[in-house]
Amino acid sequence: MLAQYAETETPASRVIYINSKDATNIFGGNQSDFDFTLDEPIVVPDHHTILMSVYSAEIPYSFYNFQDGKNTRLDYQITTYGTPASYDANGFFAGGFQTLVLPQGNYTATELASYLENNVVTAGPLYPLKCRYDSISMKFKFSCKVKSFRITLGLKNGVATGTADSPGDDMNEELGFDFFNIQGDPFVELNVGANQWRYGYTNATIGGGGLPVAGLGTDTGVAGPFF
Repeated sequence: MLAQYAETETPASRVIYINSKDATNIFGGNQSDFDFTLDEPIVVPDHHTILMSVYSAEIPYSFYNFQDGKNTRLDYQITTYGTPASYDANGFFAGGFQTLVLPQGNYTATELASYLENNVVTAGPLYPLKCRYDSISMKFKFSCKVKSFRITLGLKNGVATGTADSPGDDMNEELGFDFFNIQGDPFVELNVGANQWRYGYTNATIGGGGLPVAGLGTDTGVAGPFF
């Protein structure tokens, strides 16, 4: 028999522990949209009211939620090895860039890495981006897997990056890049020679007046080759 409050003759509070893996129904093939059917229903008399709330929740760190208009877009440019991305006079990607829009939903880190690698494309089709998630360091690792090409991700100066106060619709933070500290748009490239991967950052070129000028960007912090 349930304990009752003597003053009101109403049942005492109860805490229910649930685990998403034990859900009655799981929708959309993930662990974030589910429902439960209790073996013993909670019955509330008509003359009573009930207050329900989430007491606590555990959400895996490697679980990424993407929503349209918030963090589903990735602008990128593909150029030849050693050629920086192009920018307009406002400091954003110029014509010739492409855009990937991630279908909204919940992704594990490995699912996100796989989607990026298999959907960042250019004419051909050509798939230059290699993306892996390192579960030990808990970081994404990018490289270029097509010789003589460079791919630049618009995470600082891309069309959808916005501003620090209004970050736009890009996925820079989900990929591990802090808007406030990122050095520029990260790129990876692969030389025609063996074992000649390089990586670094590119920004719009700044003119004499301290403002961006249209044309090729300027590489900063270039590293490599490495393997």
